[in-house]
Amino acid sequence: MEQGQSSAHAKNEGSGDSVSPVADRSDQVTRRQGPTPALAPLMEGTVVTRDLEDVLLLYDSTQVRDFDINFCRVAEYYGLLCRRIDLHTTELRDALLHGGEGAHFRLIGVDAENLLGGGTLLTEREIDLLDSGVRVGGADLVVSHLREYPNTDVLADLTQGGVIGVSELRDLTGDWTVSAESPEITRELTGRTFFSGEVTPQGIFTLVLGEQTGATVLLTTTDEAGEAHPVFVRVERGAGAVFIDASGWRGNVEERSLRSMYYDTSDFSGIVPLMLATRHSLGDETWHSSYDYANLTVDDPTLTEPFGHLSFIELLREMEVHNFHTTIAFVPKYLGESEDTVVNLFLAHPDRYSLVQHGNNHDGYEFFSVSAAGEIGGQVFAARPLAEQEADIVQGLARMDRHSALTGIPFDRVMIFPWGVSPESTLVLLKKYNFLATVNAQDLPLEAVRPSEWDYGMYQANMDFGNFPTLTRRPPGSYEPIRPDLQPFILDLFLGKPALFYSHEDELFKGGIDGFDQVADEINNLARTVEWRSLGYIISHLYLEKTNDDGGVSIKMYGNDLIVANEFTESREYHILKEETLNVPILAVTVNGYDFPYHVESGVLALDVQMPAESTMEIHVQYGN
Repeated sequence: MEQGQSSAHAKNEGSGDSVSPVADRSDQVTRRQGPTPALAPLMEGTVVTRDLEDVLLLYDSTQVRDFDINFCRVAEYYGLLCRRIDLHTTELRDALLHGGEGAHFRLIGVDAENLLGGGTLLTEREIDLLDSGVRVGGADLVVSHLREYPNTDVLADLTQGGVIGVSELRDLTGDWTVSAESPEITRELTGRTFFSGEVTPQGIFTLVLGEQTGATVLLTTTDEAGEAHPVFVRVERGAGAVFIDASGWRGNVEERSLRSMYYDTSDFSGIVPLMLATRHSLGDETWHSSYDYANLTVDDPTLTEPFGHLSFIELLREMEVHNFHTTIAFVPKYLGESEDTVVNLFLAHPDRYSLVQHGNNHDGYEFFSVSAAGEIGGQVFAARPLAEQEADIVQGLARMDRHSALTGIPFDRVMIFPWGVSPESTLVLLKKYNFLATVNAQDLPLEAVRPSEWDYGMYQANMDFGNFPTLTRRPPGSYEPIRPDLQPFILDLFLGKPALFYSHEDELFKGGIDGFDQVADEINNLARTVEWRSLGYIISHLYLEKTNDDGGVSIKMYGNDLIVANEFTESREYHILKEETLNVPILAVTVNGYDFPYHVESGVLALDVQMPAESTMEIHVQYGN
């Protein structure tokens, strides 16, 4: 519970440490199923070789544009290297369109002003070279920030008549619809309409398509008459393709940050088309996740039937019909209240129910400032010294272990803070006690300042505070009746983040136990399959991967425990990377239970593993004093 406390706990305000009325089921512990790592020790691999440049930007150094900045930054976000060619000082030659090992660059970007503007820096011969690089060399060309230009013949030639012009739009409604024509490009965004909540400003342009067009429309916007206008299309040309983007820009990621541009749906067309083109053109060479995960967490309930508006028996039926998973953020203090009826449900259905730790005593803002009292939302909270917070963490863990021994129900070592997230120093304690992560509504620890880095908040977990993974969750929308707002969750999924929903029983189920069904149905109807899992499963399988130019695979992990799958039909070298400041000593690093060599350099823990074909491995980092 992140605000307030349910009255359903009023029946037991004691310590909760008395012996549970539930019979001891410690010999019946049921673990959630997942990939089973091979027990054999794995061999150490070699270090990753030098990466090659992947994308090419054609720009004008005398007038660097927003697109120029965004193109290379988006490439960097996806783990790619960007080469820049200054058209003001360099004559474009065929050799310059080739990257490492002689192949054409997979993606070439150019601002429309440099291609079509009155003072174009590209000659007819140079444009022919670009066209040949697409048709013959297999490059993808993205032309962005189109406006009304007198020279539309170049546009028509590059797209073979697919796009023949551009015109300015008026009276727009502020919505953006991602088409369903190419789900291999648009992925989780496929077929969704994103509403900005405000009228789109002037300066948005639409593409005029040829009558016999071969253009695949990827993004449209709608005017007040209800007519859809294409603003982002793709035209196949021989071995490659041309992306044409007429959507508007309002700044670049160094002025506004990638996070603010990406999640601001009033600016939806400003950065998403470029991300779609980059992700598709470079494929597995980009940082990506092969899996989509989702979870519903309900804060506070004891395992009693019913708990307020929550009937565990009835909710199980809804989960089975509508396919979702519910994690209970369990207050350790109430370990003695668990009833046989609910315990048996958890034991029989670990694919539907799971537990995580929700503070310890749930006595207000339990993990507040370590040094000073403060007021939040009109309530005054006393300081909680760090030693007291550590005692609460330790006692909470002991209570969760005791509850597991008494009932047989395992719990995931994930902390959800009551009332609000803790200060950064408390996160270091969670790392010390080997928690997997913390999941909260706030992305910043208490008293922390949001980092200014351009890519902050765009990865699966934040590691900026205490070098401990923090994940962000959200309520599913507004209530009574529930009105889902799935836009941020779908945007999360496109980035490889899990869609993490949370609520309280008196909000989500007040109108009926079916309160979450509509949300689950919409998530399950996305173009890509979403797996509903426990928080522990999600975090232990949460990583980004990219295929390197030497055929190896780099893995970006966050927590202290990770299960990685090699789904290739041949063995591969895997290079595991984890941000590591050594603010808590590392006691051991194991792979499949065996000690494994690693090194920490420049704030990154790294290990290289030779991984057999079609296998999994479990990496565990043990922290402590």
